[in-house]
Amino acid sequence: MDVVGIRIAHSDPHFAAAAFEPKNAQGQQVLDTAVVVLMQSGGRWTVVIGPGTDFPEECTQPTPKPVRELMCPNPFKILGV
Repeated sequence: MDVVGIRIAHSDPHFAAAAFEPKNAQGQQVLDTAVVVLMQSGGRWTVVIGPGTDFPEECTQPTPKPVRELMCPNPFKILGV
């Protein structure tokens, strides 16, 4: 697996998003590039959303601001992949 993009939320640095490419033993990408949202708590990063390739509900108002900042309108563009 290769990490191909990471971004920390400006509004709250306890949130970050990362894009990754799942690869086989020969280094060939075997699935679509996916995104996870991470949250830092107690000195550890934990996946709170994902992995996924489509996030239609994350761009609505009940979603916390740092998550919307990382995901909307398109997490792949935000992460530069």
